[in-house]
Amino acid sequence: MFLIIMGIIVSEEYTNKHGFVINAYYVNIDNIVISKAGLEDFKYIIRADRNFYVSKQARDEFKPPIETVVVMVLSNTVNDIHGQVYTEIKKQFTDFTDDL
Repeated sequence: MFLIIMGIIVSEEYTNKHGFVINAYYVNIDNIVISKAGLEDFKYIIRADRNFYVSKQARDEFKPPIETVVVMVLSNTVNDIHGQVYTEIKKQFTDFTDDL
């Protein structure tokens, strides 16, 4: 089995749907699904779950995420799928550190 542990450490305030506020948190992706887009030119839809954790330690200890949001990317290629999804996710944050 091949496992990629990769994420970003975000240093911004986040409030989840229940009103819980944290000042720094960890984000990773999971459950990646690739499908062909129904367009005339050949493209792929890359769908992934963006998981928010209270910390990287919580993620490493397999604690449940505090929230999961679906991310979708339309792409011409399936090369570097993780990189494509993380590039899209990073557009939503201003203060983060890559955790490779």
